[in-house]
Amino acid sequence: MNKKSSTELGIVETYKYDYFFHYSLIYYDELRLFLCRYLSHDQSITSTFVINSETFKGFYENKKLIMDVVVQDDKGRYYDFEMHNYDIKLEDQIRFLRYGERLVDNQEKRGVEYIHLKPVYQMIIYTGQPIDNYHGYIHYIQKGDIKNHLFYRGDVVKTVLLQLQLLKEEYDMEQRLEPMEQLSYLWMYNQSHKFSEMCDLVKGVMKIHDKFMNSDELLKAYEIESERLLIRSKISRNKEEGREEGLKEGLKEGREEGLKDGRKEGQIELAILLIETKYHKSGEWLKQCTPQQMKHFHELFVQDMSYDDLKKNVLSY
Repeated sequence: MNKKSSTELGIVETYKYDYFFHYSLIYYDELRLFLCRYLSHDQSITSTFVINSETFKGFYENKKLIMDVVVQDDKGRYYDFEMHNYDIKLEDQIRFLRYGERLVDNQEKRGVEYIHLKPVYQMIIYTGQPIDNYHGYIHYIQKGDIKNHLFYRGDVVKTVLLQLQLLKEEYDMEQRLEPMEQLSYLWMYNQSHKFSEMCDLVKGVMKIHDKFMNSDELLKAYEIESERLLIRSKISRNKEEGREEGLKEGLKEGREEGLKDGRKEGQIELAILLIETKYHKSGEWLKQCTPQQMKHFHELFVQDMSYDDLKKNVLSY
């Protein structure tokens, strides 16, 4: 495992990692309720539930690697949440737009009349470089007359973009922050805001994160991120070779054997990283393991076991 890959995979254990955000919205009811009330400005909401943890299909062995979570409140309104940790490009902006429109389309397909369409609220929590010409921490996005600053009432999709890198430019970091900004600070800087009395919401997210770090979901998160790194690595290499569409076309044309070998190597590197992260010891011995031993390793890793016992059990299997 090269040092760069190890560092890049470190995002998996942070509060801002999208798979953990996805996990926290599913298992932490209070977080869902708070965010839905925040978006709709309706404090009378009493309950929310996840109706779909959607994904946007990636290009690696049909894995779906970009996630958003769809929630509905007790008044029938829809909410779409996404944590985005890489720079937003044009294709991402189009995707965000389509996510919101899709929730309107789904209502129409069920026969809901236009006048009875439920509002769709969308929140994009963004940790990358600020988008060109978007200079604020928070932006409210809706169709309208740009020149005359008028919103189009027929647009039932209302999007809030939070650019977390700009939080410090708009708020005094030596003053107490409100719960939404405390959350933003936690996601962006991976720690609570020291000048604020920690709100119950942040405490709850931290508790859920502890649960996540000690669950099988952490291993799944590492697998997802390692596949994302593989995609980005192949894209970069293909661009250097002058084949801009090399990754997509290469997968379509079928480099099955090469991908199988690459996936096997990637799984071993992932396992080595897991050992280094959990035990702070070398996992290079895994490179000598058989496929059966590697399968046994994944079964044992999630158990409460010392490094020496893990190594002994895997190698003797």
